[in-house]
Amino acid sequence: MWTNSAPGVSEATPLTAANPPLVRPPSPRIINAPRFVRLATVTFFSLLLFLSGFTLLFFKNYYKVSSAPPNDNGVPAFTSFQRSTTSTSRFFNQNLLSSNFFSKRAFPTGSFWTNLVLAGPSNQVVVPPYAIKWDDDQSQANLQISYSAARRTHTARSVSDIFAPDFTFVFPGFKRSVEHFSALSVTLQFTLDTDSFVSFPVCKGSPFISANFKKTKPILSALTEISKFQPLEDPRFSIIEQDDARWLLVSDGSLTFELDDDRKTLSSKSEYSGFLRIAILPPGSNPNLLETLKHFSSVVPLGGRVNIEFGEDSQRMSFTFDTNTNQNDGSTNLLMLGHPHHSATVLNSKLDTTYITIKGNMTAILGETWSFPPITLTSDVQFRYETPSIFDDAAIDAADDAAIPIDALDVYGIGKQISRMAMIALNSKNDNQIDASCSKIKTALGFIFSDDYLVYDEVFGGVVTSSSLRDINADFGNSRYNDHHYHYGYIIHGFAALQTIDRPEDRDFVKRTLPFAHAIVSDVCSYDDTNPNYPVARMKDFFEGHSWASGGLFPQANGKSQESTSEAVNCYYSCSLFGQVNTDAKLVAFSTVLLALEIDSAKAYYQLEEMVGNLGASDATTSTWFGANELYTIGIQLLPISPMTRGLWGEDFGKKVWKLVKDRLGEVETTWQSLLLGLEAYDEGAVVGDLRGLNPDAFDAGNSLSNMLWFVRSLGVDVDVDVDVDEKQKNGDDNSALCAHHVKCKNLVGRCCPSLDNNFLECCT
Repeated sequence: MWTNSAPGVSEATPLTAANPPLVRPPSPRIINAPRFVRLATVTFFSLLLFLSGFTLLFFKNYYKVSSAPPNDNGVPAFTSFQRSTTSTSRFFNQNLLSSNFFSKRAFPTGSFWTNLVLAGPSNQVVVPPYAIKWDDDQSQANLQISYSAARRTHTARSVSDIFAPDFTFVFPGFKRSVEHFSALSVTLQFTLDTDSFVSFPVCKGSPFISANFKKTKPILSALTEISKFQPLEDPRFSIIEQDDARWLLVSDGSLTFELDDDRKTLSSKSEYSGFLRIAILPPGSNPNLLETLKHFSSVVPLGGRVNIEFGEDSQRMSFTFDTNTNQNDGSTNLLMLGHPHHSATVLNSKLDTTYITIKGNMTAILGETWSFPPITLTSDVQFRYETPSIFDDAAIDAADDAAIPIDALDVYGIGKQISRMAMIALNSKNDNQIDASCSKIKTALGFIFSDDYLVYDEVFGGVVTSSSLRDINADFGNSRYNDHHYHYGYIIHGFAALQTIDRPEDRDFVKRTLPFAHAIVSDVCSYDDTNPNYPVARMKDFFEGHSWASGGLFPQANGKSQESTSEAVNCYYSCSLFGQVNTDAKLVAFSTVLLALEIDSAKAYYQLEEMVGNLGASDATTSTWFGANELYTIGIQLLPISPMTRGLWGEDFGKKVWKLVKDRLGEVETTWQSLLLGLEAYDEGAVVGDLRGLNPDAFDAGNSLSNMLWFVRSLGVDVDVDVDVDEKQKNGDDNSALCAHHVKCKNLVGRCCPSLDNNFLECCT
C-alpha cells in the first residue's frame, strides 16, 4: 500500500504497490560511432522511412488498432495497439497467470518475478536469501529452491551465485499459476482441484520458504543425498543433514515424512493441510541460529507492501508484511532479513543469522513493519547548474554546441540528443543559443510524438516504440520493456526544459503534446495504482533499492540486472523536474523517493573498491555490455552529466576515481574521455584546458563541451581561465592529460602524441 499525503491533499489515498524494475537484451549500447557509420545509419533509416508505408501495413495487420487510453489528465495520447495472441505467446505464457490477473491493471513488466511467466526454459527468480525456479516436467509440476551463495564463484571481473535445486517441492498432476503479487512478494499456487492445492507466499527477505498445503501429500526431493533426517523432540521441527548443508523443516507437528531408499526424497504417506516451512542453516552459521529460527518460525509472511507518506519537506517510507501466526507457543514477532542498506537505516535485532546474498550479509530485522528515516536528498533537484559565488556568472559560449543537429532515429539516441540541447537551453545566457536549442528540442519531440513512433501497448500496459514491436532487438528491446527509464528519462528532461524556459512560440506545442509527455512519465514513474494503464514505478525494486534494466519480458539467467545507475538516476531526476514545472506535488515527492533510493543503492552496491558495471540479482561484474575496460565501467556509471551528478558522485569518491583513471584515458574513445575528464575537477586539475583540447565531436550524444564546463564550474573550477592549448602541446607538458587528447592523436592509443610540428613529445616514451 502506498499512502499519499501530498501538500495540499487532505486525505490519504491507499495504493497497492506493484513493484517493477527494468531490462536490456544482449545487444551492446554504442555511445559514439565514426561519422561515416552515423551517416550510413541515417541513410539506412531514411530508406526505412521511405518504405514505412509497407511496414505500417504489416504492422497494422499484425496488431489490432484501438482507441488510445487516457493519460493522467484524461486526454487521449498515443495510438493504442493490441498485440495478437500469436505474437505474445512466443515469449509470454499467459496461462501461468490466474484468470483475472489482467482484468484491472497493467502487467508489472519490471517486477522481480517475471521470469516465472516467460515462455521457454525456466530461469531463476531471486528472493533473497534464496532463488527459485518452477517447471512442469512431464505433468509433474515443481518448485525448486536454491541457496545459491553456497556455490559462489569468482573470476577476475565477476562474482556469481550459482543456482542449483537444493530442494524441490514436487506436485504430480498439479497445475501452476501466479495468483497475485505486491512490491515485496509474489504468491504462487499449485492446484490439483478445488479441494487440493498448495500456495507459496514468496517474500523477499524471509529466511524460510513457506508453503501452505491444502489436502496434499508433501514430496521433497533433495539435490544431494540426505545423510540424516532427524525429527526433533518438538514434533514440529526436523533437521535434514547433508554432507555440505543442514536444513530446518517446520510443520504443525502432525506431519510424518519417510526417507525413500534413494536417500534423496522425503515424502508423506498422508495428505496434509497446514504450513510447511524450510530454511537452510548456512555453513559456518552461528550455533544459536537453529534456536532462533525455531523460536520465530510460527509467524509466516504472506505478502509485503510499500507505504510512502508524502510530506512538505521529506517523504517517509515503510514496509509492511501481512502475516499468519500458525502456533501460539512461539514468538509472535516476524523474523525477516534485510540487505546492508536496510540495516543502515532500519532498527535491526542484532541477531546473528549469517545469510549471504550478492549484496553482502543480510541482517535480521524483527517486526511486521520496517520504518525508514525521512527520505531527503543531499542536493536539490534543480534544472540548472549552480554557479559558485566566487565566480561571476559569466556566459559560457555554447554556440558550437547549439549548432549540433539532432539526427538520431532510435529512441535512446534521439533522447540523449534532446537532453543535450536541453542542457544548453537551460544554462546558456545567449538568447540565440537558447532559441536554437529549443527549436531543435521541439522538432525532435514532435517527431517522437507523431506518426506512431511511440504507441500504447494494450496487453501489458505501457508506451513502446513501433520499431521494437517489429524487431525485438530494436531500441534495446524497448517493446519487451528493457531500459524504459533510460530511454524516457532523456525525453522527459527535454520536455520539462521546454516547459520551464517557456518561450511564447513553444506554448501551443507544449499544450498539444503535454498528454504524450504525461504518458511516458506514467510509464516509468506512475505513483497511482488505481491507474489501470501503467504499473507503479515500472523499473524500481523497492526491496533492492535500485531499479532493474534488463529482464522485463526477456528471460534473464541471473534473475534481473541493471548496468547504468546514473541513467536510472537521470530518469527520476527528470520526472521530478517534470513534476515541478507541472505543479504535480505527488509526482515530485514520489520521484524524489525513487531518486534517493537509486542514489543510496548506487553508493552501496556500485561505487565500490572496483566499480560495478552490471549488477544482477545473482551476480555482479566490473565490465559492461559493450566492453571490459574499467574506464567504460566508470563512464557508464557517470553519464549523463547533469546538476544531479554532484548528488550521485561525492567529492571523495570523485577524487579517488580520478586518480585511478587520469593516466589511462588513452585506453578508451574520446566520447568516454570527455566524460571522465569531468572527474579532474574533483582533484583541482587542469580540467578546463583538457576539455577544450578535445575535438568538437569527442563528446557523447548526451553531452557537450559547454555542458562539461558548466558542470566543472559548479564544482568550483574557474572555467574562464585562459588556456593556450597549442602552447601546452608544444611544450610537451607531461603533467597534462592533453597529450593523449591532441587533435592529431585521435586514432592513436595511449599517451603517444605528436606535437603541432609532428615531433614526438617526451610523453610518447
